[in-house]
Amino acid sequence: MDKTKLLGFPKRHPILFNLMLIGLSFLALVYAVLLSIDVFTDHGEYVVVPDLKGKSLNEAELDVRAVGFKCEITDSTYNDNFDRGAIVDQEPKANSKVKANRTIYLTINAFMPRKVSFPRVVDMSCRQGRAVLEGLGFKNIKVDTVSSPYKDLIINVKVDGRTAVAGERLPLLIPINLSVGSGGEEVKADSIGVDSLFVEAKIQ
Repeated sequence: MDKTKLLGFPKRHPILFNLMLIGLSFLALVYAVLLSIDVFTDHGEYVVVPDLKGKSLNEAELDVRAVGFKCEITDSTYNDNFDRGAIVDQEPKANSKVKANRTIYLTINAFMPRKVSFPRVVDMSCRQGRAVLEGLGFKNIKVDTVSSPYKDLIINVKVDGRTAVAGERLPLLIPINLSVGSGGEEVKADSIGVDSLFVEAKIQ
């Protein structure tokens, strides 16, 4: 191509020439932005999350700092399979590939089992009483049959060998013994008081 014609192109077609310059400038700007994103976000560079389960909080903090992470406790639970204060769960999970400078959120094992207010279950049916206790989180429940005319009715509740008191705060892992009536016994008329009549009405 004639150099004279090429050099004279901007004068002959100023609008087209300016549009070409704008297009080239736009492409250069897009390239610069993409390049800066790669630099500032470490595009394509990942770090593997260490496995923190079962470790103490101090050990976990050392591990996450060694790979450029931070850690934060967000929850606690109680699990007999872990040492007190040990890491029970983490997010992101172990062996995940994430960007550097991430925060690892930890769930630790509580030093004491959670306690809840013990409900009144005496005079409830065994099925209803167990449902109430299990709904609160009590799992270690044993049922003993005792002599009583009121079949399947909870007569007494014991924890640690003593009678449980409604309203007291007890750990969820405590063993609970429900004394449940066997039924089939006759009730003497002269032994029926107001409380017994109330129980019979509830059963019916």
